[in-house]
Amino acid sequence: MGLFPFIFLIVFGNVLLRVLRNLNETNRTRKIQGPVKDVEYREVTPQPQPQPAYVRSAKIQSLASDAAAQEKRIPVQSNRLYGIIHSTFGAGSLTGKKYLSVVNAAYEKIHAGHTTLLNMMQAFDEKGYVHLQQLINSGAHSYDNIDDSIQTEQLQLYEKQLDRMTEVLNANERIFLFLEKLALELQGMGSAKENQATIDLLNEIQSLIGDVKYYN
Repeated sequence: MGLFPFIFLIVFGNVLLRVLRNLNETNRTRKIQGPVKDVEYREVTPQPQPQPAYVRSAKIQSLASDAAAQEKRIPVQSNRLYGIIHSTFGAGSLTGKKYLSVVNAAYEKIHAGHTTLLNMMQAFDEKGYVHLQQLINSGAHSYDNIDDSIQTEQLQLYEKQLDRMTEVLNANERIFLFLEKLALELQGMGSAKENQATIDLLNEIQSLIGDVKYYN
């Protein structure tokens, strides 16, 4: 009988441990399998993804900036040059009218050059040029399905268009240069009679603007 309480305690302890273990498992199951609350369904509207920034062509921006600067120079230079011609030859003199006619035609030529340049820029595929330039410069064009030689030729075509735009801009700049030379020469004249230097400059300007008439 002395061992019975000890054995009873051991057996009772084991049963108690099993009961506690079962209770714990039951609680876990209840927590996991508890009632699920209804969740309100909301339709999610997909948000538009931000588009990558459009990269502009540095060359096109430079050409546009230079053309705008030329336009701003026209009234500044022309007002000064008209004043010099008036003060040198007189506004109503035949010689004065001759010089004013050539100068006016020169500025009209510059305006026409800017119109041509604007049309060329509007027809230019700037986005395609920038994309192709980046593709070839990075070497990524070698891994697409387009023949490399075709892409290279296309880039050369874009660059040829840009070269033509630059030529128009430089043609205008050359006219500005000779108009400035004419202004300086007229300012240095000692009399109201034109000299060979001014005549040569007038002829050169005529040549630049494409006028077939030359003054002697």
